[in-house]
Amino acid sequence: MSFEANVNLSTINGMLDNLKAAVIAANHDIATQVTDIGEYEMKKTITISETNFGRLRISKNIGNSAGRDRSGKMFDDVQASVQKPRSKMIMGSFGWLRNWQPYYGLQENGFTEYWKTINFDKQTRTFIFGRRKIPKWINGIFSMRDARLTAIKQLPTITKNAKKRIVTAVNSGGVY
Repeated sequence: MSFEANVNLSTINGMLDNLKAAVIAANHDIATQVTDIGEYEMKKTITISETNFGRLRISKNIGNSAGRDRSGKMFDDVQASVQKPRSKMIMGSFGWLRNWQPYYGLQENGFTEYWKTINFDKQTRTFIFGRRKIPKWINGIFSMRDARLTAIKQLPTITKNAKKRIVTAVNSGGVY
């Protein structure tokens, strides 16, 4: 006596294919969201980190922000990037990825200032600097550190939402 059962595996295989596609898409989505948060937070910090020189510029109607974005280059050079998945890993980055300038590091981590503003030429609209008798420490803005901490703090929520979308995609037979 025997018992035979025929099982159609195409439904299960289809669900597994949907699961794999949904997980790959979710990982890419998570990396994109985290790096976008990092880029946004860094740019926000650069803009709102005022300096004495920035406030002096504004008082002379030079520029539109007292933050550390005078030329806009330090701000514009902050980018987010997510690479295509390789094997079991996806890589995301944010920061000054392609156009690093030593000046960014000074603003980021702090530096000793040896010069001070001593005058403003109204005709040429330029500042005249002189050497400080006592060097002054200028605090860094730590935009990358703080952006990383903010992204890490939001990661559990981003991951939880991605898990929900994976389950929905697999159950519906659809795509992530």
